[in-house]
Amino acid sequence: GTLIVARNSQGFRVWAIIAIIYLIIITLLTWLSNWAQKKIQ
Repeated sequence: GTLIVARNSQGFRVWAIIAIIYLIIITLLTWLSNWAQKKIQ
């Protein structure tokens, strides 16, 4: 049972890192698009 938990927690860590990177990219893109729209106007 311990091995399965360790494997799952490692998989969760990978997905958590992917989710954080994804959120950072979305935040940056949103910020950039807002900044660009202000520049255009």
